[in-house]
Amino acid sequence: MEMNIFHNGQFYIGVIKFEKDGKICYVERVFGMDPDKETLDQFIHQELLYLIDNVKTEGYKDKKVSNRINPKRLQRKVSKERKMYQLSTKTQDFLKKEYETNKKIRKKLSKERKEAFEERKRMLKRKKAKQKHKGK
Repeated sequence: MEMNIFHNGQFYIGVIKFEKDGKICYVERVFGMDPDKETLDQFIHQELLYLIDNVKTEGYKDKKVSNRINPKRLQRKVSKERKMYQLSTKTQDFLKKEYETNKKIRKKLSKERKEAFEERKRMLKRKKAKQKHKGK
């Protein structure tokens, strides 16, 4: 699991990269304008597992490199990545798919709620009409 936090000009955003069922998945979380250490710790200890468990989009298979990398080269690579972190296109694609699936779910739930509300409204109207007819 890997967590990167960066500033997009307005807010601090955390992108968590993790492996689920042999595939790489990403989760994005906005931390606000100036998150403190306590906020990050609370997120890691309380909310992170919930976010990871509720990922609905299927991840990408990781292409693992089998050859060994020189430790000094690896260290330089790590420091370079720390200095310049940008969202990869795979990350963006994954987060977009996740957003779209959540959007469909929200749309479906709101439609069901609206239909239930309308049905309840119709039932009350019918009941009221029957009460009026009983009085005559």
